[in-house]
Amino acid sequence: MKRIIILTLPLFFALISFSQCSLTLINNAPTPGDSNTYVKIPFVAPGDAGPDQVWDFSGITILGEKMVSKITFAPSDKDKNSIDFDFILNERGSEYFGKLREDFFMEVGGVTQDYSVIYSDPVIRMIYPFAYRNHFTDNFAGLAKLQNVKKVDFSGVYSVTADAYGTLILPDHAYMDVLRVKTESNGIEINQCNSVEVKVIHYLWYAPGHRYPVLNVSITECRVSGREPEITRSALVWSGRNVDTPPGDGQPQGLAITDEGPVVVVYPNPFSDKLNYYYFLRKSIPAAITLMDVTGRTSALLMKQQMQIEGLHSGSIEPADFNLNPGVYYLRFVFDKQVVVRKVIKL
Repeated sequence: MKRIIILTLPLFFALISFSQCSLTLINNAPTPGDSNTYVKIPFVAPGDAGPDQVWDFSGITILGEKMVSKITFAPSDKDKNSIDFDFILNERGSEYFGKLREDFFMEVGGVTQDYSVIYSDPVIRMIYPFAYRNHFTDNFAGLAKLQNVKKVDFSGVYSVTADAYGTLILPDHAYMDVLRVKTESNGIEINQCNSVEVKVIHYLWYAPGHRYPVLNVSITECRVSGREPEITRSALVWSGRNVDTPPGDGQPQGLAITDEGPVVVVYPNPFSDKLNYYYFLRKSIPAAITLMDVTGRTSALLMKQQMQIEGLHSGSIEPADFNLNPGVYYLRFVFDKQVVVRKVIKL
């Protein structure tokens, strides 16, 4: 019997910010016809959980190795005696069979080069809608056949938590109102010779306007009975859809959330010892940065107007350098003819 535990906090917490990203069936469920290309990057620590986070991964490098993820419809001529599924997720030569329902989707089986899997108790991968601080767990069990001969029983617990939201900074874009989802699978495989414990943790960053994660950080721990555990760490960043496959409904085009003007990020706010700021320019333009008090007087001229190249720029303010007293200030960015103002509070 499947046992699902769903924990949610009051509506106040689920709707902390109207702009905060929330996963929904319409905007984020797997859609047959979609195709995404991810690029391998060096492993990065996932960072802290909680509200108003800023994950600064602007210094990551692209390793060049690509992974294409495709979603296709279940074949109309599939064996009627086999497991029931609606779509197939194709990744790295493996196929995962999924079923989509009104408010969730589940994985019911899969096939790789070495084994096939059938769940006797399928695993629910996501419940919709899903927002910050939502959490659920689900038991799963099934049978795997290695090379269609050796049988392996497996079971475990799968948990999903929306543990953070904030701003995600990558080398070529800053994503606002990003929701981070942490998934953890703890399973055990039992065969005639030994047992294998497998723990897999995924950190997935979802940005508004993007159906699928823009960043994926994974940690896998595999422990064979009588041996030391083997730990594998990896990370992938979204690079756009596969150009060979037409996009499905809801598949975003291009990397940026919007194509309008610079993106500005200021944190922490309120601040005490140091205020950091980032801005991303989509083209080379003149820029200037000024810190003003509540009366409009200049407290600090951080950067006189000068040409800035396309890309990500950063800076910081040390209160002691400008004798800043506690209170309200305004950080004013002038990008060519566009003005962006951020209210900041010095504690």
